[in-house]
Amino acid sequence: MRQRAQHIAHEENHQIKLVAISALAAGLLPTALSRLPEHLSPQQIQLQSMSPEHVVQAVLSKTMDLGAVSLPLEHRGLDIHWIGEAACVAVLPADSELATYDVLSMELLRQQTLITMANPYRFRRRIDKAFQDVGGPPPRMLDTNTSLIAMQMAKVGLGIALVDPFTAIGVPLQGVVVRPIACNIPFFFGLISAFAHPLSDVAAALVDEIATCAKVLLPEMIMHEASAHDALLQSIYAE
Repeated sequence: MRQRAQHIAHEENHQIKLVAISALAAGLLPTALSRLPEHLSPQQIQLQSMSPEHVVQAVLSKTMDLGAVSLPLEHRGLDIHWIGEAACVAVLPADSELATYDVLSMELLRQQTLITMANPYRFRRRIDKAFQDVGGPPPRMLDTNTSLIAMQMAKVGLGIALVDPFTAIGVPLQGVVVRPIACNIPFFFGLISAFAHPLSDVAAALVDEIATCAKVLLPEMIMHEASAHDALLQSIYAE
């Protein structure tokens, strides 16, 4: 029995199953995996990109060890290890006249065709609210479901992409530039696992490593305790 338990523990420490929204699956998790110490480097890695709702379901069903997902989180049945907050950025063609600006104002952006996420319950809601708060007519918006597609659309001149910073900086594209936005439009995300489900040594190490890599990539990122979740939701959805 003891040998079998040791064998199971050994196997768990040589594999990891991760699921994340596309922004984090592409822009953050590969780097974190590559930075694990050699004795924790998994022989088998499964990294999948899913919609936020499917990320949560995969973690709840315990088919995945860890999930990285944007807020809001329905967190019954989940352990939220930490929450990160980083500002939305603008991505535009390198030869655009606006590329000469160091920071893009909301008034300047309002006059452009913008490309961003279609999901009205997450990131898009904060973008819409930011334009409502500054007043005036809403900008023309083109919709897609991933930041990388939005960036590709911006690259060919269809508009300016308003995207999460992990994709913009962690998955760089040639032919575009990234610019901060004068108004802070926060992108919130959390790292989750199934409630009361023991983590392998690899998964436990990744909880810290993913946070470290996020802060290296985005030094201005703010880290929140899991207990801040509901207060952050209030800040997102307050009218």
